[in-house]
Amino acid sequence: MGVRDSIAARTDLNTGAVCVPLHRLANRPARVLRFGTLGWSATQTMSGYLTDAELVRTITEAKPNVDLLLCAGRSVLAAPKRRKQRELLRASGNAPVLFEVAPEQWWLVQSASALMVRARQLLAKHDAPRESREALARTLKAGRGTICLPNTNTYLNLMICGENNILSLTGSSVLKDGRPWAAKTKSLQGEWLLLNPAHRPYRAPSRSAGAAKVRSVDGYSPVFQRLTGRERPYRDGTRAPVAVVYVNNYLPGKRWTRDIAGVVFHQGEQIQPSRCVPARPNANLGFEYREFQLHLR
Repeated sequence: MGVRDSIAARTDLNTGAVCVPLHRLANRPARVLRFGTLGWSATQTMSGYLTDAELVRTITEAKPNVDLLLCAGRSVLAAPKRRKQRELLRASGNAPVLFEVAPEQWWLVQSASALMVRARQLLAKHDAPRESREALARTLKAGRGTICLPNTNTYLNLMICGENNILSLTGSSVLKDGRPWAAKTKSLQGEWLLLNPAHRPYRAPSRSAGAAKVRSVDGYSPVFQRLTGRERPYRDGTRAPVAVVYVNNYLPGKRWTRDIAGVVFHQGEQIQPSRCVPARPNANLGFEYREFQLHLR
C-alpha cells in the first residue's frame, strides 16, 4: 500500500484493525531482534520540523543495521512520496523506519511502501481523564499501532510519548482503566514489546517530571525496568511487555537527557547498546543514534 492508497483507505484515524507485518523478518527467525533508536537535538519548545531530505540525511549518517528503526517524535513536514520512500530505505539499509509526520501521524516505511499506523496522541499525563485512557485502550484493541512479527505470536505495540502513563505495574490489568478492552486485546495477552517514542526531553531528572520511567531516581530502578521484569499475568489475562524500546530527543547542554535519548529494557534488565553514533554538534540536526539486540525466549 502506498502513501496515496493508505490516505484514501482510512476513514477514522484511530480505528480499524491494522496489524502490520514486519517485512524485514519474513525470511528468518525472529528470536533475535535488532532495534535502532534515533533522537535529535532539541529545545524545550521543540518547534522545529524536519524536511524529508533532513530525515534521509540523518539516517544516512547513522548507517543503521537493524530490523526496525524507531525515531523520536520530531515531525517530518509531509509523508514521503514514492521517490523519498526509496531514498529513505536506501539510507536505512532497507530496514523499516517508524517516524512522525505532521500533524500527529506515525508512519511505517518498509519495502518501498508507506502506511500510517497511528494518529493523534490520546494520552499525555498520568492524571489524564479516564475517557482518554479508555480511548487509548480501545485504539489498542482495534490494532492501531500494532506491528506483527511474521510466523510468531509476538507483537510490537506503539504508544506515543505520554501514552505510557496507561501502563500499570501492580493493578488488575496492564492498562489502567483498560477493562473490558484490554482483556480482549490479543497483542497484550502474550509476548509483546512496547515501542515508546517521545517528543520533548524531561524537564528535570526527577520522579515528578516523569524521568523515573527510564532512569534510576532516589535509589529506585526505572519503572520500565521493573515492568519488563514482571512475569506473572494480570488478573484479566494481559501481560506486561517483555521489553520497552524508548527514544526521545535531547538537550545539547544537558548530558543526562542524552543518556536517556535511547533506552531499552528487557526482562527486568537495562540493555546496553551494541553500537552508538554519538551526538553530533549541529544545533538543528544534531542526533544520537543507538542500536540494541534483544534475544527473545
